[in-house]
Amino acid sequence: QIDNPNGIYLAGSSDVEIRKTLNFVNGKIWANGNNLKVGDTDPGTITGYSEKNYVVTGNAVTGGFLYRANLNNASGQIVFPVGADDVYYTPAIVAYKGTAQDFRVRPFNMKSANILNRDNNDSGLLQTTWNIGKSFDEIAEMDVYLDNPPSLEGSVFSKNNSSAYITHYDRTVAVWDTIKKAEIIASSFYNIHLPGHNKVLNGRRFVRSFEQNEFFSKSVSSVYTVPERIGLAESASLGVLQMDKSYNVALNIIVENNGLVDLNSVTVSNNLRKTLAYPISFKVLSLSATGSLLPNLNFDGLEEGDTTLLMPSSQLLTKQSDTIHLLINLQNVKNPSNSYYNSSFAYAQSALTGNFVRTASSSGINTELEIAATPIYLHSPSNESIPVVVLMNNPSTVNQFVLKSLDYIERLNWQLVDYNGKPIQFGEFRDLMKGTVHIANTALLSKGVYFIKLNADGKLLTTLKWIKL
Repeated sequence: QIDNPNGIYLAGSSDVEIRKTLNFVNGKIWANGNNLKVGDTDPGTITGYSEKNYVVTGNAVTGGFLYRANLNNASGQIVFPVGADDVYYTPAIVAYKGTAQDFRVRPFNMKSANILNRDNNDSGLLQTTWNIGKSFDEIAEMDVYLDNPPSLEGSVFSKNNSSAYITHYDRTVAVWDTIKKAEIIASSFYNIHLPGHNKVLNGRRFVRSFEQNEFFSKSVSSVYTVPERIGLAESASLGVLQMDKSYNVALNIIVENNGLVDLNSVTVSNNLRKTLAYPISFKVLSLSATGSLLPNLNFDGLEEGDTTLLMPSSQLLTKQSDTIHLLINLQNVKNPSNSYYNSSFAYAQSALTGNFVRTASSSGINTELEIAATPIYLHSPSNESIPVVVLMNNPSTVNQFVLKSLDYIERLNWQLVDYNGKPIQFGEFRDLMKGTVHIANTALLSKGVYFIKLNADGKLLTTLKWIKL
């Protein structure tokens, strides 16, 4: 129980844990660079908090946190009664529906271009940043509510606070994001309000993966909006000579959401008929896609107007990357030494604004490169055939890739490497017959960008870019 008008100071380097109940009667707790944890097997209970009674975490970018133990779906809304100093009370509420874990919160009432890429002169941003952390990373629904006194609002913010929203700092592109309307939560939690005080409580629902330390604030502006962006990259295997003198070619098309808002109605088109002109004839052997991209199984590409590879309901979440696998058979090839150039095109609709974004493919596996057509080589000069494989997510096992071989391969090597090319996993198959094998278990990998490389009989077949969110 805290009943001291001068407050309680946590001295030295002494983190404190209260396993059951913290009751404020009169006074504050000054963390003084230390951590205060409430709860043990559950978040515990905090009562009596108000704008006069709360935990002062300190007004620096780093410092002490208020911890609440083991938040999960059964916990409901858990209040963190905190403020950066003894003037501004800026509590937070967290409702978490994932695996039970500890959460921590600390605010600081400052903005700096040197931290989190903020602009001191932007009056459309709140003067407070909340650092919210948790024990480990997982994708689960999380509701965040942030409260502030009007005195922390700039002139533009104050005039428009009825349209304020919680903004999250995205480290991958070093910007503060804007909000989707679907993420706004109507506030009905007034237990942290004192009578007569006109505070602004905003809520936002997140269903995404977060690091163990994240930063949140409030905004009424679109200063930090990053336009919706979609990326496209296409690669092709070497043609594989068949018994009937036709050739099999595999196209891998990476579709990536490079913006900060989800994309709906993702469409990818490819005009095979334009690339493979008469006298060549062709047949689509298979069309598949990973993740939330849904393949158009009616696609055959025989007419120039038949170009759509995906169903209209295909989607890409923020930072999501998925792949379309297209296997075609080419017939009546008069000159195998010829090369053919193919491009894919993509467009999608922003889930936030409804705007459409468009792009054409780059050649290879990097969706950020300049647009360029992808060469299709039907045969190597030495007349050596290269086997065809299709790489895809295992539909029945999470965190597993499936390698489907369409030809006999004497020796196949695969490597899973990180963004810098460092091998993470690898394996080899000998005398691989037509069929399916499992490779690259990704369950224990950290978030990041990875590449899967396939080599058959010493020759590079393909490289697939893969992002773990």
